Amino acid sequence: YKEYPLSTTPNTLVSTLQERVGFILMGSYGSPTDIGLFRMAHRLLNIPVGLLANALRPIFFQTAAQEGFKSLEPLIFRTFSLVAKISPPILMIFILEAPGILAFCFGENWRSSGTYASILAFPMFLLAVTNWLDRGFDSLGQQKLSFHLEILFSVTSMAGWFLGLVILKDVRAAALLI
Repeated sequence: YKEYPLSTTPNTLVSTLQERVGFILMGSYGSPTDIGLFRMAHRLLNIPVGLLANALRPIFFQTAAQEGFKSLEPLIFRTFSLVAKISPPILMIFILEAPGILAFCFGENWRSSGTYASILAFPMFLLAVTNWLDRGFDSLGQQKLSFHLEILFSVTSMAGWFLGLVILKDVRAAALLI
């Protein structure tokens, strides 16, 4: 029990730092308009990620704790199968039509945010599909592995932000690279 907060706290700090570095760099190298448009797209695309993760994570962890990780295989395969059947058409429509969708929902001023939403749609889809599995590391006692993976993903993402914003000086390029 003592290990859990010692491993999850640094993991959370690294994850938060990774997210905030992008916004800090955007504040220094992007326009306020680009920052607002990107942030709107990011927040909207985080809604399904949060809903799915918050719905599945407690079930996943409780089942793993009570019955063992191996018992989760059917749940994982059913979930992936369902997502694989439902998501591709929705994802493609959103990738292709996000500017129009956002303009329709929020007004014409937000159409450009749809460009960022189109760019971020696929990575956010992958996050939605896998984000809830992080509790598997906890149930297997592999918090250190989880932390090392978080560091790897965070460094990669921060490098994308740096390359896109500092070197290329292009917010859209940064969005593609993160």
